[in-house]
Amino acid sequence: MPIMSSTRPDSSSARYKRFAAIVSDYAENTAAIPAYNQIPVEGLFRLMEMYRYDAFKDETHSGVLAMSSASPGRRHHQMSSKSWHLPIKQALDSTMNEVFAGKPKEEAVYEVEFILYQMSENAPLTQEQQVQAKSFFSTFEKALVL
Repeated sequence: MPIMSSTRPDSSSARYKRFAAIVSDYAENTAAIPAYNQIPVEGLFRLMEMYRYDAFKDETHSGVLAMSSASPGRRHHQMSSKSWHLPIKQALDSTMNEVFAGKPKEEAVYEVEFILYQMSENAPLTQEQQVQAKSFFSTFEKALVL
């Protein structure tokens, strides 16, 4: 009987790429977002908060009984050499520069978060917000490289 999953965890870049595609489609009709399908909206909101405060954290996800944790002399948690958030942060940086050229980061993040909040409440977006949401999330989706 296996004690650990034999599959690798999902790629964060792939997950956010999918979330961006879904939310870009939602921008046209926020009333159509069912309550049980809020995960992409909430996930992107959390991502924007991490981006706002540069609060990304790297950690490995091996189990307690992983063979690598049993090696002699290993007492400290080791970080992966490839940070999961770097490609996501780079994609957000380039998207912010393209969609919100010249606007301070704090204002741009607030605008995106406000749109996501309205979407989570199934509140209708203005035409300008719809255009901005489609532009931001489709640009972000294209900027994420898998």
